[in-house]
Amino acid sequence: TLEVCDSQGQCTNETREIELVNLPPVLSVKTTPPISSWGVLFLGETASLTVSLNGTFDPEGADLWCWVEASYESGPDPDPNSPFCQMEIVRSFIGAPEEEFTASVVAFDGVNPAVSWTFEVNLFNEIPEPVMGISRTGESSADWVHIDGTGTSDPEGDEVRFEFHSDIDGLLASGTSTSGSLEWMGTLSKGAHKITMKSSDDQPEHVGQWKTSEETLIVSNSVPNARISSPADYLLTDSSEVILLGATGSGDWDLYCGELPSNGSGLLCNPDAPSSSELVSVIWESNISEAPLGGSWNVETRLPAGDHEITLTLDDGSGPVQDQVFVTVTESAPVLVLDSPVPGIEVTSNLPVLFDFRPSIDYDGDEFTVSVSSDLMGTILEGKTSDNWYNDYLVAGMHNLTFVLEDDNGMVRTHFQEITVLETAPVAVISGMDNGQYLPPGQMAILSAEDSIDYDGDIVLYEWRIDGEVVSDSMSFNQSFPPGPVRIDLMVKDSRGDESITSINLTVGSSSPELFDLTVSVQRVEDGVPTEVTTTVRLEDEDGTTQTVRGELLAGGASQAMFFQDDGTRGDAVAGDGIWSSRSSWVVSGGDWARVEVWAIDGDLVSPGQVHTVPIVEPSSGGLEAWVSSFGIPTLVISIAGLSIAGLFYRRRSLAEIAKDIEVIESWSTFDPREMDEQFDSQED
Repeated sequence: TLEVCDSQGQCTNETREIELVNLPPVLSVKTTPPISSWGVLFLGETASLTVSLNGTFDPEGADLWCWVEASYESGPDPDPNSPFCQMEIVRSFIGAPEEEFTASVVAFDGVNPAVSWTFEVNLFNEIPEPVMGISRTGESSADWVHIDGTGTSDPEGDEVRFEFHSDIDGLLASGTSTSGSLEWMGTLSKGAHKITMKSSDDQPEHVGQWKTSEETLIVSNSVPNARISSPADYLLTDSSEVILLGATGSGDWDLYCGELPSNGSGLLCNPDAPSSSELVSVIWESNISEAPLGGSWNVETRLPAGDHEITLTLDDGSGPVQDQVFVTVTESAPVLVLDSPVPGIEVTSNLPVLFDFRPSIDYDGDEFTVSVSSDLMGTILEGKTSDNWYNDYLVAGMHNLTFVLEDDNGMVRTHFQEITVLETAPVAVISGMDNGQYLPPGQMAILSAEDSIDYDGDIVLYEWRIDGEVVSDSMSFNQSFPPGPVRIDLMVKDSRGDESITSINLTVGSSSPELFDLTVSVQRVEDGVPTEVTTTVRLEDEDGTTQTVRGELLAGGASQAMFFQDDGTRGDAVAGDGIWSSRSSWVVSGGDWARVEVWAIDGDLVSPGQVHTVPIVEPSSGGLEAWVSSFGIPTLVISIAGLSIAGLFYRRRSLAEIAKDIEVIESWSTFDPREMDEQFDSQED
């Protein structure tokens, strides 16, 4: 009722009925993570939903009951005596039977029906959040860096996949939580690195999906390390020795080992770097040599005589670092570099051994000579220079060779080496005539085996063969041959039974026979009187093949055959002297002359005939001339021969008598004429 009165005391009123109603709560909801504009909340399977109810109130100021419930859950039974409404509700949906369901935020004042706001929930498998920590021993590229991701875990308990990356060095490490620890330890190249840890799980739908964590790391340049590992400090050597300048232990961590010799074995380098991040110069120097000794990590060289300070310098651009050693080098003897013969070689005695020591050198620049000797042969080469190569034959056997090199200063180096020389077979050589040579008819082939060679010097047999038949066993062989081709074989054999055979072929010329000096033993022949006549003729046939000489006696129209021989019979004085003879009884009748014609026959060849004529005379009845020719001359010849023999016998007898008389005289006294000489000499004095 409303009553209104004025100052006069006049009042009026009006009455109305009012029904008071208890209003439901006012619900204000905000979620984390937020709900999409189409009313769907995407939440990890193990993630928590945070619901903020700030702004939620009851109009009547009454206490409220507030909660969040899922569609697969039954709502709570609020305790009427204990209202409870948190302004921030945190819950998860672990164990939800399905990945998609609805959730409701509910407010209840105990009077009115509960007020709710419902939204869809989609649960998904979460990618683990990377948890990365970095520690290191220093700030240079040579210092160790430890990246620790062991605090990373998967909400659903799945296997964690991880990768550590550097934007400069690339992938540092990768793996899974089951295959190893989620960490990496190593070094980084110089520069500003953005280190990234990427994490994921092993779910197929997460392939290629990562969560990342990043951190920036500044890495400074590391200084090179110079260390001479060889030669040893204060080494004493000579100029011929090869010295290894070694830098084992030297290097720079900014170098990639794969780009260094032997993959950086023994050197300071980074085996895991993708490439070298800088260049490092390497220089070996000596205080004596003007030019650097080398520019490699390991250098083999010879040093000249003197006291050397060897310096190794490394420089990566930030400044050189060095190491030094001291080496004393003395002068040396010449060094033998023997290209031939090689040690232990086996050669044969029929080939010369090559001695090639031309590459030999004296590292002090002195002139030098080389001498070679053998324990089997003595001196082989003496005082030779290395300007030329030499060769010589060695006898069979095991030779211990001694090479002596001596320079102008008298410094000597001796080298010993063995060589085996094997025995060889002889080599047959026919000298005197050439193979295929033409031999004029009748000329003797003069052959010799003296040029045959056995480098072991043990030829024991020579054999000459013609048509397989041994004709001589001497070193030389002289023989004439009939016309035509002839093959002559020579076989030589040594003491070990090895033999060698060689042959030559000769062509022997043929000749035609010729007759000269036809003579008849009588000056005339009497008609009708048998006369014993010896006819001779000289035959010349260079090839010696003529075996027939015939003749014909013509007188008074009659012909008589004549046969000649050179066999020392039937009137022939000497066999084989080339004088052919025919002795026969001539009986001629009629005519004034007896004509003798003689010719030689050699196969199809016939010599020109030789002709001699003898006058035919009438038979004589006697007289002085007949007596002289028939009796006087023979008697005279016989008398002269008899007197000569008698005179010779008489002279020999006289000499014998004189010798006997001298012996008798010498036996009479001991007279020595030398004694009389001494007496005469004393009288003269």
